[in-house]
Amino acid sequence: TAVFSTSAASASVMGFPGLAVRINAHGQGPAVDHNPPGQLRAQKHWPSPDQPVWSYEGSHKHGNSWQVKYSIEADPDPYLYATFTLSNFTSSPMDFTVDANLSISPQIIDGFLAGGSISGTLVDLVSGNSTGASLSSITGTPIYMARIDGADFQPLMLDPQSFTSGDGETSSFGPEHFGTPIPSLASSGDILSTMAIEINATVGPHSIAVIVATFEAQVPEPASFALVSVGLGILALRRRRRK
Repeated sequence: TAVFSTSAASASVMGFPGLAVRINAHGQGPAVDHNPPGQLRAQKHWPSPDQPVWSYEGSHKHGNSWQVKYSIEADPDPYLYATFTLSNFTSSPMDFTVDANLSISPQIIDGFLAGGSISGTLVDLVSGNSTGASLSSITGTPIYMARIDGADFQPLMLDPQSFTSGDGETSSFGPEHFGTPIPSLASSGDILSTMAIEINATVGPHSIAVIVATFEAQVPEPASFALVSVGLGILALRRRRRK
């Protein structure tokens, strides 16, 4: 299990968001914590060019068994863009859980627009054994889950889900997304403390899975959100009439 946590707030208040990394495979051995330093990227994140973007990169390898690499961009808009490279060097399937958790500030109250996506690449590490690389969902759990304030918000790649590549080959999977164009999924709820991307997947023997996942929330202009609210109301009214 690998758990990544980011904490961000306004640049004028807290400076760099902190990032803590906790990694554990199959519950074997103690969890290992990492606190890589953040780097302020030169470019700004659209659609808020006045907001900075922080990036974090790091890796952890457990002998010849597995390795987790990560590259995360965090923007207190809030916005998460994460690339996770999950490597299984063993001859048995291995479960990975990766959680990127962003503390947001200020709070978002009474509605927002959201969107997210997941895609990836599979790499077979050993050619000539007729197996290829594989990635699959863990029973009862989607591969991707967007979470808000610790609660499930939007899943992608629902269980059962599986992807494979040919012997010695590389293949891609996805993309799946919600709130396209991102962000456009209207929610009348709040984001009080955190938003997160959670990845749960089984990586096959001698396989590498490179997973790219995003999650973004945005406070819309009042007029735009009013139009979205009217649209949702009309849709609900139509449903009631059909019933």
